[in-house]
Amino acid sequence: MRNHAKKLLILLTMGLGIVSTNSFAEADVVKLIAQEHGQTALLLQRIQETQAKQMKDLNAKIQIQLKQIKDDSDKAIKTVNDQSQAQLKKVNDDLMAKIKQVQADCVKASAANAKPNA
Repeated sequence: MRNHAKKLLILLTMGLGIVSTNSFAEADVVKLIAQEHGQTALLLQRIQETQAKQMKDLNAKIQIQLKQIKDDSDKAIKTVNDQSQAQLKKVNDDLMAKIKQVQADCVKASAANAKPNA
């Protein structure tokens, strides 16, 4: 870490146009690097927390939308089933009415056939 700090110190002083490398103490450079590292770690932690919150919020929105889709789907299925049941009942009632009519016609025909010819 000290060698890295020395190299960084030299680069910083060259980049800033500082001729003397004695303007910063080696310990100060190490301290600055540690502070930057800590700030970077803190920033990374905040980014991760923000991303986690955004993912949680997005997941909640998706769950709400999925529930709405399921509810809409269940409602549509119930409506179709109810309509099908109503149509089946109507067809059944119509068939029963025709069967009763045929039975009544058979009774009339049977009664007409049972009369002696006059």
